[in-house]
Amino acid sequence: MAEEDDPDWIAAHPPEKILDPKTHFTEGAHKGAWSEYDDRGVPTKNAKKKKLTKKEKDQYEQEFLEHKRKHEGYKRDLDTWEQKKLDAEGALEKTDSIRWAFRQIGTEKNEPMEADELEEFFRLMKFNTLSRSECGFLKKELAKMSDANERITLEGIKSYLKGDMAKDILEYRLSNCEQLEDVHPEDLYSPRSWRKKLEEEDANGGARSVKKVKKKSRTGVDSMVLGGDEEGAVSPRSSTKKKTEGGAASPRGAGKKTRTGGVDSMVLGGDGAASPRGAGRKKSEAGGAASPRVKKSESDLAPVSPRTKGKKKTSVA
Repeated sequence: MAEEDDPDWIAAHPPEKILDPKTHFTEGAHKGAWSEYDDRGVPTKNAKKKKLTKKEKDQYEQEFLEHKRKHEGYKRDLDTWEQKKLDAEGALEKTDSIRWAFRQIGTEKNEPMEADELEEFFRLMKFNTLSRSECGFLKKELAKMSDANERITLEGIKSYLKGDMAKDILEYRLSNCEQLEDVHPEDLYSPRSWRKKLEEEDANGGARSVKKVKKKSRTGVDSMVLGGDEEGAVSPRSSTKKKTEGGAASPRGAGKKTRTGGVDSMVLGGDGAASPRGAGRKKSEAGGAASPRVKKSESDLAPVSPRTKGKKKTSVA
């Protein structure tokens, strides 16, 4: 935290004080210079109780207005300074919670704490997991660090909380835990030892342990085999492909194309069914009904030119 953001530094640097305009001509360097004043505190008679001249009145009036303007600025600076102190205290709760909780107790922020005030300190620190007996135990431990007046400083609390507090609480809980009497160290195993024991029981016919073994399928997709059996359960992704190898064709494979005489035919379900487009040509090749598209050859359908009509007849004759 920067020095300018520390609450103690801010508290030690308030804005420069500006006197109230009503007391400007009655205190400080002007004290005793006049005998009478108006309601605002502006002089009306000098020390000899004589009225002021017009020039003196104008001079003091201008001085009063200037001082009033400065005092209004001082009040704004004072409000800003007070808010800055509050903000710095709030920020301290996140950056140094021990110091923040210590400063909330008592009127003097940095004065040592009484031993009886430790419970309030624990509450501010949000030690909610501590029982009343544990709080009492901590009070006794911290009391050992108190001064001659049985007060505890911030430095003493910080050193204990960051040092021996966790160890002392653990020892206190272990020493007061009745359930630990039934616990024997030889019954405690590490995770590795537990795995080894379970594997031994499985080998001896005991409860079977579940293992996960990754197995590569023929398609390169990892399938998970449970129970350590490589020939056991098959991955759901590879089950469809295995069915298509021996049983019904895969829906994706239904659209495979084959080449029959240069014409693409659609094979449905692997039965070799002919494509609808190639049905006409296949029937004509086998001697069946000709396809409407191939009823006449191109030469039969081609029109005869009038010029060549006579030549063809003569050549035949």
